[in-house]
Amino acid sequence: MSEVKTNKISPRSGTAFTLGDSGDTFSIPSGGEIDIASGATLDINGTVDFAGATVSNLSAGKIGQVLFGTKTGSNTVTTAAYVDTGLNVTITPSATSSKIILMLNGPDWDSAGDGSRGLVQKFYKNVGGAGDAAIDASLTEYRWPYFSIIPYCRTYIDSPSTTSAIEYSLYVQAVTNTVYYFRDGRTYQLIAMEVLA
Repeated sequence: MSEVKTNKISPRSGTAFTLGDSGDTFSIPSGGEIDIASGATLDINGTVDFAGATVSNLSAGKIGQVLFGTKTGSNTVTTAAYVDTGLNVTITPSATSSKIILMLNGPDWDSAGDGSRGLVQKFYKNVGGAGDAAIDASLTEYRWPYFSIIPYCRTYIDSPSTTSAIEYSLYVQAVTNTVYYFRDGRTYQLIAMEVLA
C-alpha cells in the first residue's frame, strides 16, 4: 500500500474532479472528518446509509412549535348553517415549506342522551386576517348521524404555504334536532404543530 501526502488536490483541467472508479470504497478512519465550508453544497444523488450513525443539527422533520387553544363550557346548535364553536388556535409558520398538524381532542360530546341528534364538524382557517374559510370538506368534515356521548380525537395535516399567521377554528352544524356540544366543566383542545420541511 502506498501513501500520498499533499495539501490540496485540484482538477488538471476544468472544474470537475473524479475520485476513484465505480465500485470503489473510500474509508475515513475513526476521528476523521469531512468539513463542508459555509456556502458550499454537498450534492447527493445516490443512497445515504445512516445505519449506526448519530445524526445531529438537522431541522428537517422536526417539530418547530406547538400551540393550542382550549374551550370549556356548554353550547347548543340548532341550525343547518355552520357555527363557530369558539375553539381555535393561531400559529405562524416559520417557513412556507412547513406543514401544520392539527389535532382536535376532548372527553366527549353530549346530545342529551336520546340518540336522536346529529352533528357535523368542519375545520376552518383564517390566513393573515383574510377571514374564515372552510378547509376541503372531504378532508376535514366528520359527520355523526346519531350519537349520545362519544369521546373523540381528530387529526388533519395542512400545507398552508405561507408564513402569515393562521387561525384554525372548529365549526359545527346540526343534522337533526338541537345538538349540545362541549360539556360543562370539561376542557377541549385544538392543537397546532409545525413540522419543519
